[in-house]
Amino acid sequence: MQFSFSFSHEDKIIFYQHKGFIDKNDIGQAWTKLLQMPEFTKLGYNLLSDYREATFNLVIEDTVLIADFLKSLESVLRGKSQAFLIANPHDIVITTLFENKVYQKVGFIVKTFSSEKEALRWLNAYRYR
Repeated sequence: MQFSFSFSHEDKIIFYQHKGFIDKNDIGQAWTKLLQMPEFTKLGYNLLSDYREATFNLVIEDTVLIADFLKSLESVLRGKSQAFLIANPHDIVITTLFENKVYQKVGFIVKTFSSEKEALRWLNAYRYR
């Protein structure tokens, strides 16, 4: 498990970066740490998840399990947004399927990008909606 967090307090964004292979347990461990951060749970920070140096070891059914887990966090997630940075085409398919599931179940807006500049632009624009 190789992940880290950093912050842009000015933009109210948490940067989550993961390297290597990622399975649903890794995602669970990262979310456990994220949910301990007042920036995310109380101060309204959005999330930029950088998976460009990672590969998902997930099947489509895992996206349903993760969305179900996030449903239990609806009070924290509703109205927040998360941008994914993805380089691997296979992972783009997984994250796109996840985007739809999590929005339908939770109202958490997730969007996939290949450019950090575009992801930050979207997160910053979303903050003011």
